[in-house]
Amino acid sequence: RDLVAADARLLRMGALAVESIQGRDGQRIVKAEAVGAVDEFCSRLFEEMDFINEARNLELFTALYGKHGSAANSLPPPGVRVPLLYKSLCSESVLVMEWLEGTKLVSATSASRVALEDLPLVELGIRCTLSQLLETGVMHADPHGGNLLKVDGQLGYLDFG
Repeated sequence: RDLVAADARLLRMGALAVESIQGRDGQRIVKAEAVGAVDEFCSRLFEEMDFINEARNLELFTALYGKHGSAANSLPPPGVRVPLLYKSLCSESVLVMEWLEGTKLVSATSASRVALEDLPLVELGIRCTLSQLLETGVMHADPHGGNLLKVDGQLGYLDFG
């Protein structure tokens, strides 16, 4: 954590230097807000490193979309699968949850292809995302092929950081 904080300070110093470069006319050459971008990136990076925060997000997602979640009934069968959290074993630097054994919905050779038999799970993912956006307001912020698995016929969600 300390090393990342030191790197963040260096990135910010670099961004300040980039923003201060002026052309012959005295105007900034780089118009982008580099310091703001670095600050936002580092803020998200520290959130990703906080496993207590990830555990809270997992609990909230489970309460909504887990087996008995309040929004689970709005999704078509077979529903989604959320790993169990072992909260008593978690800390800011350790996250312990159930291992979900499954397969990715996209193939290793073609990240844009989904098997025909998995299309209902893709539809389920779309419906779940729309529910998050329009009904609950609680979003899984990183729903890519590595965080969505086919688990015993259900759509498994991973990574709640």
